[in-house]
Amino acid sequence: MSAAEFISFVDSLDRCWMEGRFDDLHAFLAEDVVFVAPGGKPRLEGIAQAIESYRQFTSASQIKHFETRHHFVTERGDTAVIEYAWEMTWVSGRGALRSRPRGLGPIAAQ
Repeated sequence: MSAAEFISFVDSLDRCWMEGRFDDLHAFLAEDVVFVAPGGKPRLEGIAQAIESYRQFTSASQIKHFETRHHFVTERGDTAVIEYAWEMTWVSGRGALRSRPRGLGPIAAQ
């Protein structure tokens, strides 16, 4: 895959959860995926927990703005890491919130 194809892959993954197409996430996530939040907690292991975290977040929140930028792809053998900045503003029971972390998306060729 080219760098542009890897970036398109993570953009498509983000569209899935934002559009509520949770079953489609199976095409993007490995069965043994691990999600780690900033600060290391919570730590979710397995595709079922990962998809459920998306489902819970989107059912409790209204996303007002989501943007990604500054994608950087590093390839080593059959593995690539897609690093990118993202910004999201959303409203939930805790009020309006905004986050600007950096994401990492490792991808291994099958």
